[in-house]
Amino acid sequence: MEVPVVVGRQLGSSVAIREGLRPRVQVVDSVGASLRGGAKVTVQ
Repeated sequence: MEVPVVVGRQLGSSVAIREGLRPRVQVVDSVGASLRGGAKVTVQ
């Protein structure tokens, strides 16, 4: 599921998410062309 977010400051390859996510929600930060909505992913 895609969720729109508001981004904040960027430091190197990290970026702050200011709005749009609940605390402690897990996200995919790098999406390849093969990833589609509903696909199963593995947390590493």
